[in-house]
Amino acid sequence: MSQRIVVHHLENSRGNRAVWLMEELGVPYEIKMYQFDSFTFKADPALKKVHPAGKSPVVTDSDGTVVAESGLVMEYFGEKYRKTADLWADDKKGLLAIKYGLYSAEANFMTAVSMVIGNVRARQSVPMGVSFVLGKLLGVIESRWAGPELHRWLSLLDQQIGENNGFCCNGRFTVADVMYETNIYLMHKFTPHYLKDYDNIIKWYEAMHARPAFKAAHEKISQAVQTQLK
Repeated sequence: MSQRIVVHHLENSRGNRAVWLMEELGVPYEIKMYQFDSFTFKADPALKKVHPAGKSPVVTDSDGTVVAESGLVMEYFGEKYRKTADLWADDKKGLLAIKYGLYSAEANFMTAVSMVIGNVRARQSVPMGVSFVLGKLLGVIESRWAGPELHRWLSLLDQQIGENNGFCCNGRFTVADVMYETNIYLMHKFTPHYLKDYDNIIKWYEAMHARPAFKAAHEKISQAVQTQLK
């Protein structure tokens, strides 16, 4: 049985969250990297030996417990180390705020993010012969539904950050901040124009990336890629 937590991390995936979480918690852990097939868009089949879903993040706790899905990883380890790292909450109101962040970030909010990004990338990749018609159709979808839906979630998050001392909830850094970062990272990478009017989100995003634990996590991920996949 392992004496250390193992983060099973698929390259270029949301598994970054789990590594960052471990750094914030200050617990001993190791990273096991898995290859992403850019041709088939599938994860290394070896991940299924850890969890049948074969997705990342998956974390094996030091006692052998396997925890899958980003939100559950945040909840499980945030609650387990709540006394030493204080990324969780003990009061009902604070707990509901954190869990709302965990669930909405990966559900409704991420759905809107994925729809807009998918729409933009589809317009960039369609064949020339059908680009005009399809581009018009995709443009209507974005302007009438996907775009407004995403702005609704961005407005809500921007308001939450403004009301919580620059954090997503509870007036301090919690696991909810770790969850939301991926949403904004994807937008910053693929659709940055959507973020230009949300000053609180922009400042929060910069503050998250300036955290020592965030920097340490990405340094360790880079090292793991170089030593395990190259």
